[in-house]
Amino acid sequence: MTVTGPDVSSNQPHPIDWHQVRAAGHTFAVVKATEGSGYSNPYFAQDVRGARAAGLVVWPYHWVGAGDGASQGNHAVSVIRQVFGPADLVWLDFEQAGVSHQILDDTRAAIERAGFKTGTYTYPDFWSRIGDPGCQMCGGRPLWWADYNPAHNRPAPAPWTQVALRQTDGTSVSVPGIGGLSDMSRGGQRGRTPHRQARRQQPGSEADAGAAHRSRPSRRGGRRVRCRDRLCRPFGAAARRAQP
Repeated sequence: MTVTGPDVSSNQPHPIDWHQVRAAGHTFAVVKATEGSGYSNPYFAQDVRGARAAGLVVWPYHWVGAGDGASQGNHAVSVIRQVFGPADLVWLDFEQAGVSHQILDDTRAAIERAGFKTGTYTYPDFWSRIGDPGCQMCGGRPLWWADYNPAHNRPAPAPWTQVALRQTDGTSVSVPGIGGLSDMSRGGQRGRTPHRQARRQQPGSEADAGAAHRSRPSRRGGRRVRCRDRLCRPFGAAARRAQP
């Protein structure tokens, strides 16, 4: 089964009706948290809590801008940790002209020092323009790949071997509950998303993106539960409640 979800920022009209988004069949959302070393999305916490309450899996992203990477990472952590905890996955949006792989690595290092996992968003034209990026901290971490060709089958570039998320539409999709148009992504490997990859991988390892998203039934305290994201929690009312 292919899973899909929008990514949003302050560019979308607010508030967003996340229950409508979930009712339309989407199962995850990616919400912009920060950009550079100073900007914070004023709707970030509101969107994260609303999407969680509607039953969606949520990830934050940081737009990597020009400037000191360590300062950017520390800024992102200060905002993201208000609604996410250690070992959660943070996407790094790497697409701005003039931003080097060293800035990306420094941003990532600061975020990972705080205990978070990281993945990289980028797109083919940008990646090819910067040539061999020499990204020391890209391998072994999930790739979110902008892939707008009609077949949505563009392979992952080195150092990745698989795609965890595939952005299939760029600011061109009307999503119930979201005003205006949004980007849309889907699970990149057999429609799955990168929950388990982010949880299992260690820096420098090459985790299997295909083992990313599974909802495996188990039992806790006599109740049927499913494991989603990094926590194993009851699949129902508790899954729909916003986490701290």
